[in-house]
Amino acid sequence: MRKVYVRELKPYSLHDLARKLASDNDVQQIVDWLMERNIIRHFDKSAATEVDASFGDDAESEQQYQFRFVGMAIVKDNVFIVYPKYFRDREPDNSELKQIFQILKRDGGRANITSSVEEGRQSTDKLPIMLALLDLYSEYGEYSNYIDGLELNGGGLIDWNRTIDNHSPIVVDDEPIYVEYESRKTFRDESDFITRLHRAILTECSAELSDVGLTDLLSLDEIQLSDESVDDFGDLETLEWRLERERNVQFIDWKISILDLLAKYLRQRSINTENNEIKVFGTTSFYHLWEDACKVAFGDKLHTRLNRLGLDLDNKWKNRAHEELIKIIPHPLWERCRNNGYDNPAPTDTLIPDTITFTRNDNDGHSTFCIYDAKYYVPSMTGKMRQQPGVESVTKQFLYQSAYRGFVKDHKFDSVYNAFLVPASSDTFFKIARVSFAKVMGWFEPPFNNYIDMWALPAYKVFNSYLRNEKFSDAEIKEIIKNEDSYTSKVEHYMQEHLAQSSIIQKLHQNQSLSEQEFNELKYIFTHELGNKNDYEQAYGSTPFGLQVRKMVKLDRDAVKKDFARFIESGELSETQINCMHEIEDHIVENGYMELSDLHQMLFAESESFSHLFNDRLRADLLFTIDEITENAMNPRA
Repeated sequence: MRKVYVRELKPYSLHDLARKLASDNDVQQIVDWLMERNIIRHFDKSAATEVDASFGDDAESEQQYQFRFVGMAIVKDNVFIVYPKYFRDREPDNSELKQIFQILKRDGGRANITSSVEEGRQSTDKLPIMLALLDLYSEYGEYSNYIDGLELNGGGLIDWNRTIDNHSPIVVDDEPIYVEYESRKTFRDESDFITRLHRAILTECSAELSDVGLTDLLSLDEIQLSDESVDDFGDLETLEWRLERERNVQFIDWKISILDLLAKYLRQRSINTENNEIKVFGTTSFYHLWEDACKVAFGDKLHTRLNRLGLDLDNKWKNRAHEELIKIIPHPLWERCRNNGYDNPAPTDTLIPDTITFTRNDNDGHSTFCIYDAKYYVPSMTGKMRQQPGVESVTKQFLYQSAYRGFVKDHKFDSVYNAFLVPASSDTFFKIARVSFAKVMGWFEPPFNNYIDMWALPAYKVFNSYLRNEKFSDAEIKEIIKNEDSYTSKVEHYMQEHLAQSSIIQKLHQNQSLSEQEFNELKYIFTHELGNKNDYEQAYGSTPFGLQVRKMVKLDRDAVKKDFARFIESGELSETQINCMHEIEDHIVENGYMELSDLHQMLFAESESFSHLFNDRLRADLLFTIDEITENAMNPRA
């Protein structure tokens, strides 16, 4: 058996797959079979989703294919190991692969095959059934029935009637003493048909997985329980009848599960001996496992009753103490229109956050209300933002914050932390980006947050917590929240709180110049009110105070447009030049200013540079305008 390692959603050509298989033989047929099972699909770069596109940049003109699941597929003499897409630059090592399959076995194995349905299709996979049978064996042992019997001088209850009838006592002081006695005992019926069948099937499953070299990867011990062949027990119809008859008199859950799995295995075994056998174990919904793992790692409290949250409940919430935290989110109220008005309002489905939890700093008691959304995305790390959560996800995260507004205020949380959680193959936590949406959602006053951070989490650590059913340590969670009392957090909160009230911040936001006194006031805020000079330099380096404010509050678009209006309204610019101008405006709005080095590195229409698009006069005039916008935030007006 040849093991082939491929990455979820990465495009592969037939040539790529043939190279991995070390053979051109049957590659197309193998691909066709896997496509029939919805394991592989065509990759269309033009129609790819943002997530899919993360691996589509170098796709060749040749037809590309994607593996759209995580797990393994055994086809002929090949084992395809499909690992998750967050392994960007390397293949997972053996311990990481074993962990992935532990998770799949736990949540994609026994539970899924019980219904044998995925995406509305009847499952025909024998492999998950085999793994579920082996898993149940490791937990409960062999299927067995017991019979009542008798033994001589045993340790069970003495059967006095049989002892008196069959044995003579010794009489001592007129008292009969029985030297030999018969006692009752429950014996395991080693000859039971179902027990023998179970042993034979377990042995066959173990041997098959061992033959393809998967026992180590799947963390399985090799099992040799029987020398009998499964074929010797009879035809499928007879075996199904025997299993059904046993099931009708069985009331122990784990035994019923084994009987059901044995029947499924035998049916699939019969099918697969008649057709080309493809064994598949995995899921097309790995994102569900990531979401569940994050819930465990961060200690989700959504389904915890209010009186068990560890909070001193405010009086208005005490009468709702037995409600779960998720239940306090208001519902939309629909009123059906009638001739004379409307029906009584009726609640419908409402917002359902991913994970809600709380943290408290033991040093100063600072409390944080945390809203997390696990996203199985692989966002870009550099350049233009791609494959990030869409506007719907961003909007919902801010709405979750609004939904808990009353609860947060009444229980005096010091801050609200909002974050997207994406998986990574790294060993450390690191922040990728943050997003705001104030012009649509409005500006939230403290303790509420106007940003959603996006964190990359070491998937190995998250899944370890999940498998152990343990939440992250306080230290690990603080690594993400970064203590809301840090200098940068104080600065961010200050900017959020004072954007509308501070004339200095407003002027910087509107691209208006500051007086020397206003610059001194700004310096004082950064180096005395919020921290000291060293705090500022550690956080922001040598960035001038005004430019740092610009970076955080951005520039007003109308103000920027006003500076460029004379170029656009002159009538001497081509459509290409006007589009270039708009791109420059966008950059300045988003970043607060523009470095001239960034301008010269940008490529515009038809991959033309700034220096090629404009003549010397226009170029000089534009550079002066861009430089002036920057200068407004750096130096006081004369």
